[in-house]
Amino acid sequence: MIALIAGTLLGAVLLQEPVASTEHEPVVGFQLPRAPGHERVAASLEAHAETAGVEVELQFYDPASFEITQLGSRSKALLEGGDIDNVLWLVPEPLPMRLYLFEGSSNAVWTRRLEGDGLDAMAAEVIANVTVSIGLALQVGEVRDMEPVDPAELQPEPEPEPEPEPEPEPEPEPEPEPEPEPEPEPDLPGWPAREQAPVWLRLSYVGNTFSAQMPWQSGVAARVTWKIRPRLALWAQYAYVATQAITLGDVGADVRRHPITLGVGARLPLAPRIDVAAGGAFSVDPVTRVLQANNPTLEQGDDGLRVFTSGIAYAGLGVHAARRVRLGLDVGLDVLLTRADIVVRSGENTFRHEPDRVRVLIAAGVEVALGRAKKD
Repeated sequence: MIALIAGTLLGAVLLQEPVASTEHEPVVGFQLPRAPGHERVAASLEAHAETAGVEVELQFYDPASFEITQLGSRSKALLEGGDIDNVLWLVPEPLPMRLYLFEGSSNAVWTRRLEGDGLDAMAAEVIANVTVSIGLALQVGEVRDMEPVDPAELQPEPEPEPEPEPEPEPEPEPEPEPEPEPEPEPDLPGWPAREQAPVWLRLSYVGNTFSAQMPWQSGVAARVTWKIRPRLALWAQYAYVATQAITLGDVGADVRRHPITLGVGARLPLAPRIDVAAGGAFSVDPVTRVLQANNPTLEQGDDGLRVFTSGIAYAGLGVHAARRVRLGLDVGLDVLLTRADIVVRSGENTFRHEPDRVRVLIAAGVEVALGRAKKD
């Protein structure tokens, strides 16, 4: 009785023991190109294949030496030389990326398009999931979610026949060369022409009101301008004003002026050859009075040097006669800041020469560019 029970239990255990399967699982030889990010794809593919129970043999190839027309021959060589049943190629270029399956049992070729333009982390997950899906379908003898490829598409394109060389055309008779036309004068812009030179020299006539005894004075001035910005410049000017005689009571005197002016100004283009100018300046005006006769009634020290200072605001118009030549006209107001009137005392009488508080200035001259032109 005991032997019968033991035999029954042993039979039940033997019936429950799993029987080892001798069915061969297909092995997929995955051909991965050596491209930036291929290590990421390899790691993801091995992890997913192991989890899903898909046999994948990972192999690498050089994409620079691979042509799609070699897919069939190279797949057959891999099948003959290794323990794999199917070959799956990842072809990253030309875009879009594709997977090509060479089925070892039928030599049929299948393809599937992949999204993405590189082997980044997202592409690695997509490639691994699709490969596992293909491997699982191959285990049951099917190919899913792939399109068949016409074998003709994998054949190398025949080399085109060379085109016949065209017959040489007869050389045309030479035409007489036309006479060269004179080059047109370049359109000279107003301000841009000035921008090209850092230094300009100006010679001009200057005129101004001064006082009731000298209603108008004339002279010549020399100005040097230095461009510090494309439309902003500093300038310095010296003027020689003609000596003018005045009479204070019964005493005559000669008045000589040598104003020195420092200014800043801007110029803006108005037309291709015309610009407008505006600015301000500060002037120091040494005025010398020389008595005309030795009058014994005059006190000592009546003649001598006086210094006036003033502020100037001006506006002007310029015309560019040539690329480095400009004709300019400026009009301004000269306001005295400090005054030193000329006083003559003759006996008990005192005579005063008082300049006008606000004076009118006019300057007209020609300006020439100096120095090498600046490059833009």
